[in-house]
Amino acid sequence: MEMIQRENMGKRCIYIMLSDTGTLLTRAIRVYTHQQYNHISMVLDGDFDQIYSFGRVKANNPFIGGFINESETKIFDVFDETTCTILKLDVDDLTYDNITESIRTFKEDRDLYRYNLIGYIGFIINHPIKRQNAYFCSQFVSETLERNGVKLFNKPPELVLPSDFLECDAMTRIYSGKFSQFAEIV
Repeated sequence: MEMIQRENMGKRCIYIMLSDTGTLLTRAIRVYTHQQYNHISMVLDGDFDQIYSFGRVKANNPFIGGFINESETKIFDVFDETTCTILKLDVDDLTYDNITESIRTFKEDRDLYRYNLIGYIGFIINHPIKRQNAYFCSQFVSETLERNGVKLFNKPPELVLPSDFLECDAMTRIYSGKFSQFAEIV
């Protein structure tokens, strides 16, 4: 397990966190994807107190989803055995500012967004289904980056898996292990 060092927390970088809460839903998704991680989030600060994604609005209800700050939902407190891998993506100042602005817009208009459950059908049949104001986690991260000039994949955001980020040369792995242990060092 590689431990993150405080001095590695950058000024202009985006952190991508892949996670596995171990829930029944996560295990069911894994049956289809055969991947260790089936959830992904984006973090804009080195303190990891703002972890953005599309997922459960309430930690104890997997059926109501939308744009979330996972620090607010306390998902990692409820599922304290969550494992994760954290990746760092270096970006220039303008890109960072643009991504930050995109996240601000998501936060301000949070009630307009919903979870793109129908998008999973497109994912399964390898045909992207884009819906207005609806995302699933990896679609949100990929599209937000792409919309702001960071194109990492040669496929539409609706077909990007969280595990695709692990294979991306632009990413640097900085931590793998339990989220609770990571939270203690940041």
